[in-house]
Amino acid sequence: MEVPCRVLIVDDHNGMRELLAEMLQAEAGIIVVGKAADGPHAIELAGQVQPDVVVIDVNLGGMSGIAVTRAILERNAGTRVIGLSMHKDVGIVNRMRDAGATDYLSKEGLPDNLIAAIHSCGIG
Repeated sequence: MEVPCRVLIVDDHNGMRELLAEMLQAEAGIIVVGKAADGPHAIELAGQVQPDVVVIDVNLGGMSGIAVTRAILERNAGTRVIGLSMHKDVGIVNRMRDAGATDYLSKEGLPDNLIAAIHSCGIG
């Protein structure tokens, strides 16, 4: 039996969080184990639910997705992070990768690109 990939969603826009959760929950082999609207909550929640993958918006209110990625990976070394943004700025992509993100996707390419990226993390 396939073990589902446990995903934490981090986005400061409620509508996007819910859309991502709905989309991912409908996908076989993926289970959403938490949703966070900001960096501090995401870091705390990641420690509690131990997700396999964190899908995180780079532009969060207050704390950047880059800083949150670093903090989550310091505490949860086996977790994979997929950064999301409307921006295709190479500098942001590089900073997310430097922080430890496995992948970086434009929100324009959802949902297929995100689902493929989650499945490519090798969980399940």
